[in-house]
Amino acid sequence: MRSAASSPNTRSAFGARSISSSPPGAEADNAAGGDNHILHFNYLPELKWYLFVEQNESVALAGIRRTLYINLAISLAVTLVVVLLIHLVLARYQGRIEEMASTDKLTGLLNRHAFAVLIAQVFSEYRREPRSIAVLLADIDRFKEINDRHGHPAGDAVLAAVARALQRRLRASDLAVRWGGEEFLLLLKGCELDEARRIAEDLRRAVALHPFAMGRQEIPVTMSLGVAQYDGNESVEHLVGRADAALYAAKHGGRNRVEVAPPSRPD
Repeated sequence: MRSAASSPNTRSAFGARSISSSPPGAEADNAAGGDNHILHFNYLPELKWYLFVEQNESVALAGIRRTLYINLAISLAVTLVVVLLIHLVLARYQGRIEEMASTDKLTGLLNRHAFAVLIAQVFSEYRREPRSIAVLLADIDRFKEINDRHGHPAGDAVLAAVARALQRRLRASDLAVRWGGEEFLLLLKGCELDEARRIAEDLRRAVALHPFAMGRQEIPVTMSLGVAQYDGNESVEHLVGRADAALYAAKHGGRNRVEVAPPSRPD
């Protein structure tokens, strides 16, 4: 950068007429030796001088370019961080929405909608590799009396506690579903009928021995179960219907018991 007062060389370079006709503080571009220069000039009336400030264009703009590149880099980094955070938040909420759509809020078990999806997968696996499948349909005995005597909050607490007791005693491959009201459906994969009955008895016993209480008041809770084994051809509705019939027999046989459905009759 350099400055100079008016001189013949300067005037000849830019033209005295063009300088004199330019407003004070004006700028001009000049190409010298293939380089662009930025020239700022101003007239000093007290001295009758023209003051020129000349700088190479690339040098003058280097700081601006550097600032621009830094700002672009910062903007890009901030954008990437924001996009990443949005992706994480959306993934979290999507997972939460899917969980809410497939899970019973009170018990934390699968709901019937989720069961309808999963049982189709289970049957598809069975067609590829036949393995025994058993269904247990469980119902809390005299649940209406619990609600009437102790209130609905106590009934909800019993449902949640029974659900936890069932989950603790099931295998990782088993599915536990809140079927509706005080009913639970348990799907046991790779389980023969005798083993399914033993599991049902263990669950019945665990519920009967579990200390349910509302405040200081104990609540006696028992459960009846019906067991059915998939015959390899029947529909889901027919399989669950046979387990339901066995549950009905357990209820009418005195409650707090397990009944096994007879083999499915061929059509």
